[in-house]
Amino acid sequence: MVKEDIFCGIDLAVKRPSDVAVISEGELSIYRILSMKDIYTICKPAVLTGVDSPLSYFDGYREVDRAMIRNGFRVFPPNFLRELVAKALEIKGTIPVIETHPTSSMKILAVDWRSYTKRKDAFDAVLSALAAVATWKGEAVKISGGGETIYLVPKDYKPLLDKLFSHYHETSPSQ
Repeated sequence: MVKEDIFCGIDLAVKRPSDVAVISEGELSIYRILSMKDIYTICKPAVLTGVDSPLSYFDGYREVDRAMIRNGFRVFPPNFLRELVAKALEIKGTIPVIETHPTSSMKILAVDWRSYTKRKDAFDAVLSALAAVATWKGEAVKISGGGETIYLVPKDYKPLLDKLFSHYHETSPSQ
């Protein structure tokens, strides 16, 4: 497997398992995992990883959050998500990551996660991985402000999303 073929998406959680999606050679795998070690193990081979979490602290809204709101997207300020941001920064220090916002990607794609899977967290991880794919290819929707950027899945990625979910599998990290 070639490193350039692997993309990862993480829907981080603080007190419950995190969901991790891996897109490799057009195939989708979804993992539900508890440990940061497993997240590193799964995402380390990826050329780029999308994380559904702010990648910086700020009291109140960051400039990039304000830009998201101006563009019609709803976001929470990082100070509401301190523990989550701490985990995201730990990941940022070890593997190449981008900040994503799956709820905003869903809005762009005009999709409902319930049409694809039973768990929103799994869907958020997949959209984070797709945002990484789009970013790598130079096709992501980029919302920037204050030197930070949030990367979103473009509308024309809906067929790819549908294809990925047509034969995906969920697994534990040991498989």
